[in-house]
Amino acid sequence: METREWLESFASWPQPRQEQALAELVGSLNASMSGRSQIVHLQSVIRPYLRRDFISFLPEELAGYILSYLSPEDLARAGRVCRRWYQLTRNDMYWQKFCKQAINNEMETDIHNAASSNLFNGIKHELSKTQPSPISFRKAYFAWAHLPHYWRVCPLPKPEKVVAHPRHVITCMVMTENHTLVTGSNDSTLKLWNLGESRPLLDFVGHQGGVWACGVYKDKMVSASTDHNLKVWSLRTGECMHTLEGHTSTARCVRFVDNRIISGSRDGTVRHWDAETGNCLNIFRGHQGAVRCVEFNGRYAVSGSYDHHIKIWDTKDNPESECHKTLHGHRNRVYSLQFDGKYVISGALDMAIKVWDAETGICLHTLLEHNSLTGLMVLRKGILVSANADTTLKIWDVEKGTCLRTLQGHKSAVTCLTFDSRNIVSCSNDGTVKLWNAETGELTRDIVNLEKEQRDDDDPARPPAVWRVACTPCHMVCAVGCPDGAPHRTQLYFFNFMDGYREKAEGSSSNSSHSAGSPMN
Repeated sequence: METREWLESFASWPQPRQEQALAELVGSLNASMSGRSQIVHLQSVIRPYLRRDFISFLPEELAGYILSYLSPEDLARAGRVCRRWYQLTRNDMYWQKFCKQAINNEMETDIHNAASSNLFNGIKHELSKTQPSPISFRKAYFAWAHLPHYWRVCPLPKPEKVVAHPRHVITCMVMTENHTLVTGSNDSTLKLWNLGESRPLLDFVGHQGGVWACGVYKDKMVSASTDHNLKVWSLRTGECMHTLEGHTSTARCVRFVDNRIISGSRDGTVRHWDAETGNCLNIFRGHQGAVRCVEFNGRYAVSGSYDHHIKIWDTKDNPESECHKTLHGHRNRVYSLQFDGKYVISGALDMAIKVWDAETGICLHTLLEHNSLTGLMVLRKGILVSANADTTLKIWDVEKGTCLRTLQGHKSAVTCLTFDSRNIVSCSNDGTVKLWNAETGELTRDIVNLEKEQRDDDDPARPPAVWRVACTPCHMVCAVGCPDGAPHRTQLYFFNFMDGYREKAEGSSSNSSHSAGSPMN
């Protein structure tokens, strides 16, 4: 009997007879050794017909619950399986969760840097410039996931160069929660800048001396000046809400947390202020020299002084303003501090970095690998990055007290640094801004190299310097200036790393439409 005739006969049989015939066929194959390979072949033929897409048949709520256990990468791959899975994986609920997880990872333990808290709102804002609104969390997440590639590999975006605080030094730069930038200068003013459009939004005028430091909390800003005063400003209107008077010398450093302000002054005192009322809540006395740096976690304030000491102050339940602890150990002026609630870390002119137990005041480690003043430090999740006048940066394991890596590449003193989960960005008097891999410590590339782009009117013997740098995941801004007497002006360089992502997205949409399974659609 021919195969076709047998199949036609098989199809005409009732189901019980068909099942019996199949059972006898398999049994006859199993009876011989040569039939085993045929059974394996039969199994490979049958297996695809036994697969069932149970996800597609489940109620959407239950299918979504199962898919919620996937990683972002696996969820994107699942969207390529079929149209139904593609529709399920586009539910913005999953991607909002992934965005929240990314924010938790990006947030600094240094709670004064608030820009990360609205990370994806900023990305959505950038995407909305070229894409229809509303922008989904899915698109925002993929934009964020691709940003390291645009920072590290793609051609650098062309910076917008804007004159700022002409012929004066920019002394401080802070990113805000609303994707704007604050700059302060020794010209006694501050400015609020729009990051996306690289233009000033507000001028803050009122100090009678240079601005040395500033801090932001939500829609307020505090500035500290050589006129001995601090001022609290509205970031919405530019209005001065309060002038905080009391220091008798330059207000040198400030921290702003939960509507509470901690200021340190060259008069040797630390003051605790209420930003809502402008009232001074505590005057902490005890230092025998100028207070150079302060930190604040909402409860405890830490101050470092030219008297070589660090002091911890309890800002609650302390009507007598008594010192909680004094940390002795440095042999010269203290210039920088970090404080995460567990550790106090101090850098001083004695070339030492010290790690202290914040609860007991015991010095746990003394880190001695720098060869000059350590004036810059950033602490994040147990990892410390320090920058020094010796031109190097170092990455430290705080708990173990060990140097993990030394970053060499600058030719002059490092003037500023930022540090997040992906990158370290540093700038220097050598006129460069360098990008380093935060995990390996390798130099990725120069984002700015002023020596290569010097203009004809620059003095080659006195190249421009980069004074400050501030970053968000999408933007980098650096302040560029020159020695006194140089012919050109202070400038801000605005880099927008979302430009590359938008160009790629626009190119993809214009050249071809996305398939139903494309994770980037």
